[in-house]
Amino acid sequence: MPCPICGGPLTSQPGRHGIVWVCGNCVAGATTLGVLRHVAPKAFINHLWQAARLHGSLSSKICPSCTQPLIELRPPQVVIEPALDVCCRCFLIWMERPTLEALRVQPPRPRALAAGPPAIGPGGDRRAAAEGQRAMLGGAAGAILDALSELP
Repeated sequence: MPCPICGGPLTSQPGRHGIVWVCGNCVAGATTLGVLRHVAPKAFINHLWQAARLHGSLSSKICPSCTQPLIELRPPQVVIEPALDVCCRCFLIWMERPTLEALRVQPPRPRALAAGPPAIGPGGDRRAAAEGQRAMLGGAAGAILDALSELP
């Protein structure tokens, strides 16, 4: 599969929760909804996917699996931090270097994981939503970062 940023090949890496695909050149990677299900509550995943389907916008980046445009989840259309790209066809979540770095700097907090689903639509407390989202996405980002660290 080609990297949506540089076009180079993505390397598949088995992880604790499933396979991730990484680009060592761009320090970016993809994971699937299945991997995210291992590290985030069902309510968060449902909110994330509904936000993508209802409020996302077409990206200039192409899904490495199906070659269709990714869906951008970015403010102001969607209250999510850090910004993400997803493919609703392939159930793929793409994370670039800034997203991975933001999630690495903000490690998951157990109390945030126990909280209810964060707001991902218009309105809501942006600060609380962002903290909860970073905590829930941290596991998926960790899988990508672990895979990147194992590249030769």
